[in-house]
Amino acid sequence: MTLSRLFQFRFKPVQPYNFELTVKKPAGWSWFTPYEKWERGTVWSGFWFGRVPIGVKARSAGRSVIVDVYSARKLPKDELARLEHQLSESLGVNDDLRPFYKLMRKHRMLKDIVKHLYGMHEGWGMNIFSSLTLAILLQMAPIKRSEEMWACLIKAHGKKISFDGQTIQLWPDERTIAKQSPHTLAKRCKLGYRAKFLVKMAKQLVAGFPSVEELAKMTPEAANEKLMELFGVGEYTAGFASPHPSFSLDVWSIKIFYPILFGKHAPAKDPRSGIKRANLAAEKMWGDWRGLVLVYVLNDLKYLADKFKVPIT
Repeated sequence: MTLSRLFQFRFKPVQPYNFELTVKKPAGWSWFTPYEKWERGTVWSGFWFGRVPIGVKARSAGRSVIVDVYSARKLPKDELARLEHQLSESLGVNDDLRPFYKLMRKHRMLKDIVKHLYGMHEGWGMNIFSSLTLAILLQMAPIKRSEEMWACLIKAHGKKISFDGQTIQLWPDERTIAKQSPHTLAKRCKLGYRAKFLVKMAKQLVAGFPSVEELAKMTPEAANEKLMELFGVGEYTAGFASPHPSFSLDVWSIKIFYPILFGKHAPAKDPRSGIKRANLAAEKMWGDWRGLVLVYVLNDLKYLADKFKVPIT
């Protein structure tokens, strides 16, 4: 599908702000799709905005961020305003990180991360189904295996869009996956039990579910509870799709955060048993910033492993 330039948005982020670190995380996290392209400070990406595939070309210009938006059709003014708002949130341009950095600098293991990732914002995902699909494909699988699954899923059922001389592949949308047979989907892309989760979840979303904007207006707890109404979505998975920063630990990440919080390794026989204690400690130590602490830590693991011997495998 070929898209035409629809509009240009110009944002002035609250400083400090680093565009490259925000849209191209050091840990390899993509902004919207694994197949976006990055060249000389410019990123080309895309996402589903309701039923409309959107292409974006974004770059930094001084202290501003310029985003060109491409679409196959014109959007009415109210949808264009919603799109502008969602893009501003996906870039984190309105977030003031100074109180967060003040908190981080008090912790001996985290203070240098501020220097390494200064100006990196988290931001929203633009599409709930895409975020949840990624989370489910990461469940109980090595990263190479997850990459194979999403590469197959996107190739078989994703949307290919072309704009500004670039071709980008989007995640499948929920309407496409809702029509699939779980058995066929599992066999084609070797998804195992995940195929059943994706199809059932897609059908729930098609039947009606709050948008990312509506979830953002809820409390973090209420948003997570709503997301966990979806089939196969637990607290950890909900954190991927929630517009609220989430501090959701699993059996891998508890091994990283236990020494950060308590100065010693997680219980060797049953690391999962330390998750509740770690969550309570993180809430007391970092409050509402704990979700962003998680993002910063996961994007600077090599430093933590090299300097403080934090286990990362």
